[in-house]
Amino acid sequence: MVHAREHPPGFLGHEAAPALQRRVVRRNRRLLSPLCVSLVYAAVSAAWIFVIDGALPVRWEGYTAGHWHTAESIGFLCITTLLLYAVLRSLQGRLDAMSREAAASAAAVRRSAQELERLLTLLPEAVLITHGQQIVYANQVAQDLLAPGAGERLRGSPLLERFAPECHAQVEARMAAVLSGGPRDLRFLRRTMLRLDGSRFEAQVGISAVHLDDRPAVLQILRNVDDALLAQREAEQARAELAALSSSLIEVQERERRSIARELHDEIGQSLSAIRVQFAKLQRRLDSPELLALIGSAATMTESTLGRVRSLSLLLHPPQLETLGLEAALRWHINELRQVHDVKIRFSAPRLEQPVHPDLAIAAYRIVQEALSNALRHAQASRIEVHLRCDAQALTVSIEDDGVGFCRPRDTTRPTLGLIGMVERARLLGGTLCVDSRPGTGTRIAATLPWKTP
Repeated sequence: MVHAREHPPGFLGHEAAPALQRRVVRRNRRLLSPLCVSLVYAAVSAAWIFVIDGALPVRWEGYTAGHWHTAESIGFLCITTLLLYAVLRSLQGRLDAMSREAAASAAAVRRSAQELERLLTLLPEAVLITHGQQIVYANQVAQDLLAPGAGERLRGSPLLERFAPECHAQVEARMAAVLSGGPRDLRFLRRTMLRLDGSRFEAQVGISAVHLDDRPAVLQILRNVDDALLAQREAEQARAELAALSSSLIEVQERERRSIARELHDEIGQSLSAIRVQFAKLQRRLDSPELLALIGSAATMTESTLGRVRSLSLLLHPPQLETLGLEAALRWHINELRQVHDVKIRFSAPRLEQPVHPDLAIAAYRIVQEALSNALRHAQASRIEVHLRCDAQALTVSIEDDGVGFCRPRDTTRPTLGLIGMVERARLLGGTLCVDSRPGTGTRIAATLPWKTP
């Protein structure tokens, strides 16, 4: 691989050498082949032998001693040439194998680098890679974050120019610590950064040491905190608006319940009472047994309807809650349920030493009312216990049954509106509501509501 500055599109090297360079390599390979080297060695050695032996002619018993010496030298030269060829051929085989392994390793490195570059391109976070103090790689997210619309101007620019001056010392110290091989620093630290146009933004910066082009480099991951803060503020605003809407809806619901209860009690109840009185007058004035029977049946139906209207009015808004207090209202409601349902309902409550704020009282009453309704309609319970407790910090109500139970709300994708309403009532008062239930083990609901001053 070559340096990233020599290959702008990424940080990979060139894929192939030029054609001229390949021809030069092949020619040099032929010239340095074992056969060529051995022939050159033989030719040079033979020339040396003939020159030296021709310069030293010595006669001995009719023969020239130089002739024998030349023949012996030529024989030795042939043997050494063959040995040299064999050794060079063996070395060439080893070098070829090593070259193939190196080529395979280089191809694997290129593939790994390509995969890494594709991975960095797909990351949703900005990534910078630096050699020294220069930016040599930036993925598209970093380009859009630091140099929107500036093309490749980010590459090759000094890294410190992308940080506010007051952050330069910290950035340099952290890069030096990472490159020195110290402990891994996995923190994302907040820094003020600068875009190419000079605008500032807050970012969280993570750093790690990497190797690029066989040299140590620094990889930095940038997270735009401004976008996260904006999203957080929008989420908080949405939660605040939702909480205000929930509070308003609950207030409207209670106001409508109170209005409907008053309408049922004052208007419809009085009208039914007047109808009952008129039936009684008709019964005293008529002598026909048939008409008296019809009037008596109508009077009985009117009396029954009047009782149901009064019960519905009390369920919508029990007057005991305002006149006698929370404990009395809960006792009345539980007694009414005992008469209708064949279920044992046990209620225990201490003597309240301090008055209960109306908002807290209505929230506790509605939570108990909804929990008892769920237990009687869905849990198939034979025993229900309701406990009211208080301490210096909060009022606690708990409802426990021995019914069939159900999956916890967080394990279901569609929690019931009744549970949502109970949780919301507790949350609006700064309290908590816990639901403990599993199939076959019953259900326990406990709400803790902090005291409010009346």
